[in-house]
Amino acid sequence: MKAKKLLLSLFSVICIGFSAFVITSCGESSASNNEEPPHIHKWTEINRTNATCIEDGIINYLCPECEERQDVVIEKAKGHNCVDYVCSECGHKFYTEGLEYELSEDKTSYSVTGIGAAIDTDIIIPSIYNDKPVRAIDANAFWNCKSLTNIKIPNSVTSIGYAAFYMCESLTNITIPDSVISIGAGAFGFCLSLTSIKIPDGVTSIDDDAFLECHSLTSVTIGNSVTSIGVNAFWNCKSLTNIEIPNNVTSIGYAAFAYCSSLKDVYYTGTEEQWHSITINNEYKGNDYLLNATIHYNHEG
Repeated sequence: MKAKKLLLSLFSVICIGFSAFVITSCGESSASNNEEPPHIHKWTEINRTNATCIEDGIINYLCPECEERQDVVIEKAKGHNCVDYVCSECGHKFYTEGLEYELSEDKTSYSVTGIGAAIDTDIIIPSIYNDKPVRAIDANAFWNCKSLTNIKIPNSVTSIGYAAFYMCESLTNITIPDSVISIGAGAFGFCLSLTSIKIPDGVTSIDDDAFLECHSLTSVTIGNSVTSIGVNAFWNCKSLTNIEIPNNVTSIGYAAFAYCSSLKDVYYTGTEEQWHSITINNEYKGNDYLLNATIHYNHEG
């Protein structure tokens, strides 16, 4: 009898619990059916930023009811508009800062005299400094700058001085602009990593030792105005395989191509008769590699 009463009591508890569960669940379900519709944002503009050279133009919105924020891009970044290595839009300078300069005697231009406080390995020389043009790279300006790898020279520069880049042994790339008319002796001597060079048409002579010991130099193009190639100009450029020589050249100095053991092809813009009229100093066979190369006459560069 007691067992029967115990079972009935246990059954009653279970039924009451189940009823409570059903009532609670239904109540929750009923409440969920009465929820308010989803919140619709009412966006208000709180800030507007115009596009710059490097950042997008953006409008910042805020919903005052829920304080959620949203940003909308209205204009993409414009990008820099560089004129002489300075952005005409924002004024950002893309040239190397910290170089040393010297004002000319007539106070109309500047020349680069040294690397100064610059720490860049890729040097960009500006065309304008203190509102005056940069006209020259002075003698020894970058002498023995062993970490210098690249250099950009602006079209304002007309002369590169004696030994200006002498022993810049890591220098691999340099573009000499058409504005340059003078390259000093030894200007690029011992630039051991330099691979190619083009002498602009404005240059009239390649001075002594200009490219002395440029071991990695493989090709050279000489501008049409060059009339002379100096002593030891390409001494021991042992990787040099080809060179373009214009028909205006009238003299090639002693040992200009000494130890250029890889030189195989000379592309000459003149005739065979003009080639044989060039005064080539072959004393002690200093230019044998040049004379024993294959000469391609009437070359059109």
